[in-house]
Amino acid sequence: ALKIDMECEEAHSCAETLYNMAMNCICAWDYEDAQKYLETALKIIKSINMFSVSVCNTSKLYGMLALCYYHMGRYYDSHLYVSKIELMGRHILSSKGEPDYTKWDDDFFFYYLVKGLLAKHDKDYERADECYERADFHQNRTKGFQYYSVAQLALERADLYYEWGKPKKAEQVLNEGITYCREHNLLSKIR
Repeated sequence: ALKIDMECEEAHSCAETLYNMAMNCICAWDYEDAQKYLETALKIIKSINMFSVSVCNTSKLYGMLALCYYHMGRYYDSHLYVSKIELMGRHILSSKGEPDYTKWDDDFFFYYLVKGLLAKHDKDYERADECYERADFHQNRTKGFQYYSVAQLALERADLYYEWGKPKKAEQVLNEGITYCREHNLLSKIR
């Protein structure tokens, strides 16, 4: 698909294809290749003065990059991209009353997932748990993304609870994730 997009000189389609390739890499826990695809997609988007591809906002790409950098041990870069999401989503994060998350749930899923990972890395388990709760809120609102998000969040939460000394809660979260994946034929998502 990427070769066809390039031959047709469809920069927008190239960025979209790179996003899809990155998502596939993330699902396979190949964060280094995902990072390369995402960086290239963002360069394309920037060069044609766009703020999104048709399937997602730029802030979702930032969230995916933040996740890649976290798993690559590049915590500063992970923090940097979380900050970029905060800037892009400030109007939602700081809104009074009930925020309108329409079309932002995937972005905020990654935002809170990575904030939770970074908090866990800093041994701030309560904050990590709060962030994972927020990530769960957003994943429950975006059904088309759950093929990835349910398993990822279950694994990260279980890891948090094991590290925090709460093995029963870790097992509960893992079992709920496995049940969801089994019911939706997604068991290949579990490591």
